[in-house]
Amino acid sequence: LNLASNFLTGDVEFSCVPPGLQFLDLSDNALQGSCYIEELPQSLVFVDLSQNLFTWSLGQGAVNMSLVDLDLSGNTVVDSFNFSWLPPSLKVLRLSTCKLTGKLKIGLLPPLLTELDLSANFFNGSLTHLWELPRTLKYFVLRLNALTSSVDLTNLPSGLLTLDLYNNEFYGSLDLTTLPLTLTKLILDYNSFSKGLSLLSLPPNLALLSAGFNAWSGILDLSAVPQSLLMVDFSFSSFDRVVLSRGILDGTDGMSFNLEGNTFVCPLPPIPSWVKVSSCVGSDMLATVGQQLRYFIAPLAGCGLVNGTWDIGYPCLQPWVGITCGPGPSSVPLGLSLSPEKCSHTSVALTRSTLNFSALSMVLLTTLTLHSSVFAGSVPMAKLPRS
Repeated sequence: LNLASNFLTGDVEFSCVPPGLQFLDLSDNALQGSCYIEELPQSLVFVDLSQNLFTWSLGQGAVNMSLVDLDLSGNTVVDSFNFSWLPPSLKVLRLSTCKLTGKLKIGLLPPLLTELDLSANFFNGSLTHLWELPRTLKYFVLRLNALTSSVDLTNLPSGLLTLDLYNNEFYGSLDLTTLPLTLTKLILDYNSFSKGLSLLSLPPNLALLSAGFNAWSGILDLSAVPQSLLMVDFSFSSFDRVVLSRGILDGTDGMSFNLEGNTFVCPLPPIPSWVKVSSCVGSDMLATVGQQLRYFIAPLAGCGLVNGTWDIGYPCLQPWVGITCGPGPSSVPLGLSLSPEKCSHTSVALTRSTLNFSALSMVLLTTLTLHSSVFAGSVPMAKLPRS
């Protein structure tokens, strides 16, 4: 019986549901009333009552049901919801946005669960016992709660595919060296994880690693991340150094990175444009002239600044000394612009001795903009590349 998204309103007499029914979908309506799960027919295998106005209670009699898939998301579930009363046959449990509160007792979950969504509730307390999760679990979503504790990720279910702890209050260090080999998505944003972080033994099939808005510090070593990664986000943390692999630099890995909002110490290694970096702190504040180095067309693989930084976004207060390139010519078009806009202390001008255009001789340079307020004296135009 599928009556989803039909603008149905009013109460439901679940006692009138046919006794042999196995599939019931009443999701995305405006149905209401106070209900007990055990009032549903014992024959039901799939139940989706999500996005209604029900108030659900769970009695001990539900343990005798044959349910495999239960979705009550977007309703109100009373505080006395006891995981131990759920049917042991249950494999999928979705209780997102159900106003659930209290401690999260994951040790009472049905043993055959493969998918568990408890997002956007009010669970609080600790989550130090992840080893109690059902060993069959593949998807665990716990985002948008108020859990506060350190987290041990060293004994997760061996077949886990997704772990989402987004926007809780977790803290402390994390050990990512023994994550399940099957893991493809790890989401840790908006917590208070801190200290160093080793990314040298990530799962080989990991596609998404999102851990921004934490308090990570030290060196962010991305030199050995798996090539399966498509998106890495460590934005708005407290890293001061970054190490990139050759595959990241030349773009062959096809990854997207967001490292905005960290305070990297200049000089940074060569940073391609697909790695977002918005700020850094210069270790040499000579002349304290802030200038912006922008890509207009495409990144130049293997090239970097001497005593400076690639700065995509906000400018660094770091003098631009020159550009050096790796071995061999580059056929990648490059556009450069040096400008004092949005910078302080611009009264000190860069001189011709600061510029090293000869280092660009192997570059296919397409545009070069030198704003008049930046430079004093003549500019060595003869040393510009022929391109």
